Amino acid sequence: MVVTFFTLGFNHILIYAPAIAFLLSFIIYDGQQIKLNIKPRYLALLSLSVTYLGVCYFSEYYTFSEPYKPFIKIVVGLVLLTYSTISLTKKDNITLLIAYFIGVLLNVGAIMVFNIFIQRGGYGALRSVFTEGVENSPIFSNLIALCVAFFIPFAIFFKKKWIYLLTYSVLLLIYIYFGIFLKAKAFVIILGLALILFPLVFEAKAFNKKIYILIYLTIGSFFFLLIENTKIGHALIYRFENFSGTRIELLKDGFIKLKSYPLGGFSPNQSIVKLPWFHNIFLDTARLSGFFGLPLFLLIISFTLYSSPFPKKNFNKLPMWTWLFSFILMQQEVIIEGSHILLFIFLMSSFLMIIPEAVGEDRS
Repeated sequence: MVVTFFTLGFNHILIYAPAIAFLLSFIIYDGQQIKLNIKPRYLALLSLSVTYLGVCYFSEYYTFSEPYKPFIKIVVGLVLLTYSTISLTKKDNITLLIAYFIGVLLNVGAIMVFNIFIQRGGYGALRSVFTEGVENSPIFSNLIALCVAFFIPFAIFFKKKWIYLLTYSVLLLIYIYFGIFLKAKAFVIILGLALILFPLVFEAKAFNKKIYILIYLTIGSFFFLLIENTKIGHALIYRFENFSGTRIELLKDGFIKLKSYPLGGFSPNQSIVKLPWFHNIFLDTARLSGFFGLPLFLLIISFTLYSSPFPKKNFNKLPMWTWLFSFILMQQEVIIEGSHILLFIFLMSSFLMIIPEAVGEDRS
């Protein structure tokens, strides 16, 4: 199961198809046990998620061909996840989340190293090391932002194992460099939020508080030197200084049109942006499916928050932490027709959030 979710993180069907086929065969073979252990809330969340994905991906307003590809990827992942939630403990399921993020990390890292090596421009398009095709860089900058936010709390899990802390610090700085290389505003915002919320969400003992200080000093110094002394840093500053408020205008335009197009089918004012997307999960859902998909997405959020016991242990807070930052990132990016991997991570963390931390906390 761990290997399967690790390979899912690469988001390439040829890499993880064999692992999925093997696991699906095992699930079918072990089907009787699943029926005995199944919980209504997992089926409810799966049903809501699949219905939501269906009305969005098979909408007549979907802008790309072959919408079934991302739909199948996400649904297969959710089916496997449903099986894991009813057959494994919360701790084991969070281990699967970690395995998935490691897969994402390696995939994105390989692509970034390749593009830096061939000296390709940071913002715009990146050449994939796996498919040799050209992919949109915001997809990767969002994934890097989410990966960095996800792994920041791991400093408190290593305790006094300094070799792990050293490796962790080096990798963290490398991926921070990747985020700055892509000149991504969202990355900087997510990094800042993660550093602010980290000590507020995760409880720390005396030793861990020293780790907090070390992380802030290291990241702060590295970030300052990179921004002040490199062309990449100057380009990132320029992007912030020249931010025209286009996203705010897009939001206003979308919410005004939402009332007039209850069945979807509206698009942004071309004087604001010459693209068919609003770069917001709520508005793009409404654009594709109107008042069919939007209530479903709101219901997924409400159901998740209601069914989730607040975690007491630091380790069990990781799904909640992931859910928060994936939700934030989905407010400023094309998700359904672009960074659909963020949508899967959001739904995956939703499933893990509703797993009770202990038997006494079961709210099903």
